[in-house]
Amino acid sequence: AVVSTQSTGVLIKKKKVRGGNKLMEVDSHPHYTSRIRSFSNISGYSGLFLCGEMPYWLFLTTHGALRTHPMTLDGKIMCFAPFNNVNCEHGFLYFSSTDELRICSLPTNLSFDNHWPAKKINLRATPHFVCYHHDTKTYAVCTSAPSLNPMRPAMQNNLDKEEMNIEEDDNFPYPSLNWYSICLHTRDGWKIIPDTRIDLPKYERITAMKYMNLTGEQMGEQSKGYVVIATMSSMGEEVSARGKIMIFDVMEVVPDPEKPLSGYKFKCLYDKEQKGPVTEIDCILGHIISAIGQKIYVWSFINNDLVGVAFIDTQIYIHSISVIKNFVLYADITKSISLLTFDRECKTLSVISRDFEPCEVYGTEFVVDGPNLGFMVSDSNCNLVIYAYQVGTQGYKVLHNKQIGRLIQ
Repeated sequence: AVVSTQSTGVLIKKKKVRGGNKLMEVDSHPHYTSRIRSFSNISGYSGLFLCGEMPYWLFLTTHGALRTHPMTLDGKIMCFAPFNNVNCEHGFLYFSSTDELRICSLPTNLSFDNHWPAKKINLRATPHFVCYHHDTKTYAVCTSAPSLNPMRPAMQNNLDKEEMNIEEDDNFPYPSLNWYSICLHTRDGWKIIPDTRIDLPKYERITAMKYMNLTGEQMGEQSKGYVVIATMSSMGEEVSARGKIMIFDVMEVVPDPEKPLSGYKFKCLYDKEQKGPVTEIDCILGHIISAIGQKIYVWSFINNDLVGVAFIDTQIYIHSISVIKNFVLYADITKSISLLTFDRECKTLSVISRDFEPCEVYGTEFVVDGPNLGFMVSDSNCNLVIYAYQVGTQGYKVLHNKQIGRLIQ
């Protein structure tokens, strides 16, 4: 969390002691004693610095809270002192474990008032999902911006969708509608890559966005990374909800000399409407698993098209899917959690077990504890509950009958 501005090697003279008839050299710093150094203005922060084996920063924030941040850049730090001159304003200096004097300053674009150093990026929109593309080392960001909508969607007798004007006076408060879009950002500086913004149609919202390594039907085919997006269209009670699965590839292109950041672009490989709203997606063994309506489908991406592999019926509304190896843990909005397994050779989805107690689940995730595998659930009662599969039964066995820690606020 520090930026070194100068590094100077310092010669440390070793002491010589006589042992018998021979002179032996001993280190003048055999031990490192922990010391606490106070500072009043290092990049605008005040607090303490703990020298020793594990050096730490203790910052006093503007709200009076104490924040600790480890400094593991150079290992042991023997001494520390604030430093301020023309070349390094409001900085500090210290001796590293290799006996080097370093003159440094804290980065001014980071805030140390939180538990982790944070940097604020102004997107001028509401972010919903962030997806890191490993191949190009870029970020795909999903955002939405509100705008007034003076139109009302309706369904005609011939099942065509159209919009009708809301005719009211000037003082009528028109409803607000969120317009969703995705764009690429660079890893360094989080700058928007030109010509990569994709605006979604009206009334369509993104429900999930993930990076997936997809393979073809054959086991030996090489996998490739894609950005997969799930959407749903909500146009009121008169129009049935539909959704889409969209697959994008991030490609490297020759950048424009006038736009040095235009070295990548989005290419849509698949964009088709499904039979219901796509509420969640994930990747399982190189395939796409999605929750569409009251069913869970497994798809294979072949020749820029999705081919159905397996499906299974569920309860009411699936909003969370977690995958580890060939196991699938999904959560229903009112029917708790269920555990599935996917057989790639037989192309089947099978139910291993489910929780029969009603529970309004907010989120799910696998918990790995050595050789043991558990399932963590957050519910509407502000609890965290851990479940485990009980062999030989069709239910779950609760490991902890009480909530973990405090209520989730």
